[in-house]
Amino acid sequence: MKRLLGTLIFAAFTLAGLAGGALSQERMIIVMDGSGSMWGQIEGRAKLEIARDTVAEVLRGLPDERELGLIAYGHRQKGDCSDIELVVPASSNSAGAILDAVNSMRFLGKTPLTQAVREAAEALHYTEDQATVVLVTDGLETCEADPCALGKELAELGLNFTAHVVGFGLSREEGTAVSCLAENTGGRYIQASNARDLAAALNATVYGRTQPVPEPTSAPIAGLTAPDEAPIGSEIEVHWSVTDMVALDTIEIGAIGGEDHFAYVYASVGNPVSIQAPGEPGAYELRYVSADQHVVARRPITVTEAPVSLSAPDQAIAGQIVPVHWVGPDAAYDNIRVRLPGDDSYLAYAYVSDNNPVILSMPEKPGTYELTYVLNDTDTIAIRPIVVVPAGTSIPALPASLSAPLETEADSDVQVGWSGPGAADDYIMLRLPGSDSYVSYGYVRGNNPVTLATPSEPGDYELVYRFADGRELAQRSIGIVTAISASQADPVMDVTFATPAAYADLPVQWSAVPLPGQSLAPEAWAMNDHTIGPVTGSFEPGVYDVRGEGSGMTFTARVTVRSGAENHFVIAPATAAPPSAGKLKLEVAPPEREGMGEDTGYVCELAVPCPQNDPRSGLSFLLPAGWRTDIPIFYETAAGVGADVPSMTIFGPPQGAEIAEIVLNPRQWLAMNGPCVEVAMGLLCRFDTDEPANLAAFEILKTSLRFSQSRRS
Repeated sequence: MKRLLGTLIFAAFTLAGLAGGALSQERMIIVMDGSGSMWGQIEGRAKLEIARDTVAEVLRGLPDERELGLIAYGHRQKGDCSDIELVVPASSNSAGAILDAVNSMRFLGKTPLTQAVREAAEALHYTEDQATVVLVTDGLETCEADPCALGKELAELGLNFTAHVVGFGLSREEGTAVSCLAENTGGRYIQASNARDLAAALNATVYGRTQPVPEPTSAPIAGLTAPDEAPIGSEIEVHWSVTDMVALDTIEIGAIGGEDHFAYVYASVGNPVSIQAPGEPGAYELRYVSADQHVVARRPITVTEAPVSLSAPDQAIAGQIVPVHWVGPDAAYDNIRVRLPGDDSYLAYAYVSDNNPVILSMPEKPGTYELTYVLNDTDTIAIRPIVVVPAGTSIPALPASLSAPLETEADSDVQVGWSGPGAADDYIMLRLPGSDSYVSYGYVRGNNPVTLATPSEPGDYELVYRFADGRELAQRSIGIVTAISASQADPVMDVTFATPAAYADLPVQWSAVPLPGQSLAPEAWAMNDHTIGPVTGSFEPGVYDVRGEGSGMTFTARVTVRSGAENHFVIAPATAAPPSAGKLKLEVAPPEREGMGEDTGYVCELAVPCPQNDPRSGLSFLLPAGWRTDIPIFYETAAGVGADVPSMTIFGPPQGAEIAEIVLNPRQWLAMNGPCVEVAMGLLCRFDTDEPANLAAFEILKTSLRFSQSRRS
């Protein structure tokens, strides 16, 4: 787009020269759009950045005697239609001053383009001297003025006045609304889609010299290799080949058989290149375009649907901030906006990259608004309504919950599971009940559970989930004690560790270490000698990291010891099997739970989320309290081709006749079922629900799921 805008501004100078004679004999003012909409993106870059770079490129070759000036509007304050400034009067040797002014412009206000053109004409004494104004705008008039009427007025009163309009990213309909300003003064309206046709005349018109038209050369031969299809908004890897690559050759994606493009990238950046798919599903083509704008290779590609959704409260208080969870392409300039229904402008926005949920400020005026997911700052691909109500209105609180032991020891650590918005500035704190200060705290983003240090002073305390704006969304009491007595402790259980059957004759020395933050004795359990066959030890219920070593082999797993359970664990090898073992099939699935069926994988019977590690699949995750899973598997096609990532279903505790389900990498999933989000090993999907506990469980799984091929047995 930088190349395209450069062509547009060059073209504006060109037309001015054609209308008024040699460039050195006329005076000109550029009217530059400094409104807030210039922060918008075109093909991956902010329009204001493209404008700055292009002005610098144009001014670099401008003759010193050329009398040029600059007027800016909307560049100093928001919402002010009088924000118009003659920044640089038209004069010779003004290129440096104009460049400095453009580089220091802020872009934040309205678009009073009609009055700005009037003031430019007056500054050029248009009723006495020949004068040309070039308006560069990315929007329409927003200050109740009529550019068409102004064009007629300036043409009638001016000695030899011409206005040219460069529509930067305007649609055809928008261009019609401002082209009359140019047409009524004998000037030209230039739209981005037509700018390429003007490239051949730029040197002759801008620099006042004529260059010979180059002899036509044979077109290069090129080829493109890329996937047959790609999801909306995704990055497409394109390999290219060409007989003679030059610096300005590009790879583009656009409509089949068309000339316009959705996105482009210079071939010179590398091979392969990465180019973004459009936000609308359908049939497109990739093109190799030579520097002289000839399409020398085409390749069809289908852009497919992809999960896109927004999750937010149905209502919000005016002026308050709101968390918005999203599922989408997550391209570099994707953002979420607040707008009036159907409006192209926005009232607030936030970029999504590394930011889920995003936090948006609601408008001060109550009413119905829309949240929109905007792909690459150009295409709206998801919309969700939200109602803003007056301050003092009672609305449902943001859902949040905390899970932790009822008691824990002083001068130690406690793990606190949570559900809630999960915004970047959300945190959990431990404090005395009702206190304004805290004993310890931890941010929730990327941490579930959060580990907090406990105080040395025993007593009654509370855990608090605090949202980014200071609202306290959840509280939970916790007792801090000097030590948990044996009478209070859970009974000691017999626990058995064993290797898989293929290693039954291997001598192994075993050890187990309790995870910190539990109400358990912190000491590790270990055997002094290597033992062949299963071993049994006494353990309190809790979570332990188990390790066995022998004959160059290492066996590891994280296990959960439960009251009343069998507590017999087969521990898989963490290192490769010895050559003599051949190709082993290790059956290391967790033991069947009573009444749950043989396909039950893991169960969390603690009051806090249970850490789980499945060595067969390479999955590790926090299982929400009271939830269970089936056994993780790798699906296979009818031809026997196995999936690269595991699939698993997670079941919630019964809620009447309903049981909540969350699915990792479902074999099939309908959009009507509910939303999906991307995680490290694929997609995590949930059935639609408003139940806070189920939403909390989804957040715990989403933030804790990990996958390692190296851990697979």
